[in-house]
Amino acid sequence: MFCAGGTIGSARKPFVRTGYQTRTMMPRPFAKSLPNQSGCNLLKKIWITQFFQDIETIALHFIHHMIPPGVQKNLILNAVNMSTSLIPPDLRICETFFTQLSLIGDMSFQSGNQEVIPHVDLDDVFTVIIHFGAPTIGGELLIYNGDSKNNVGQLMKTNNFVNGNIHMGCFTDVVHAVSHWHGIRGSFSLNVKRNMLDFFKSSENRCYYKTFQELNYPSTEHFTIN
Repeated sequence: MFCAGGTIGSARKPFVRTGYQTRTMMPRPFAKSLPNQSGCNLLKKIWITQFFQDIETIALHFIHHMIPPGVQKNLILNAVNMSTSLIPPDLRICETFFTQLSLIGDMSFQSGNQEVIPHVDLDDVFTVIIHFGAPTIGGELLIYNGDSKNNVGQLMKTNNFVNGNIHMGCFTDVVHAVSHWHGIRGSFSLNVKRNMLDFFKSSENRCYYKTFQELNYPSTEHFTIN
């Protein structure tokens, strides 16, 4: 799986160790999204930038006009505003509010049957999935009525694969999967990560990250701030 943008996932490095000796993982760009790396250079291409910014426009229209007023809509709008105002551009996708891009599926006949097993995206506040390719069999998006990967429940809806189709919404409590497929099929998954937003809510954390940037993203065992 190819990933771009930012991550704050578990790793040995880097992390912040404060004067109180508390330890917190430091957000960082994925390796290929670091300055001058292939992913970073690719996302600077004009057509790529325009593509993802167009997707952002569609997503904002969906959020503003398709999601009914209520708690969920307010949470998403707040996340969008926080992302663009607090999270540095090097941890976002092409200046959009999305903090992570994943390419799912290797777009190859040689791999035989592929699938995405039932799961929920607990850390994703809002997700946009763009499907592309031409699988010879399978590749449907499956929606279940369970509440976790361990309690999938019953299959409730099957969305047939359509090249260029876009699905968007909150998958934090929606069990979903992709059926076995063979042939050329892939998906761009764009999302806003809750743990990234939580980190940058703190002004101290924002200062820590700025120093981390200025030191050119050190890859030592830990990154200490006293």
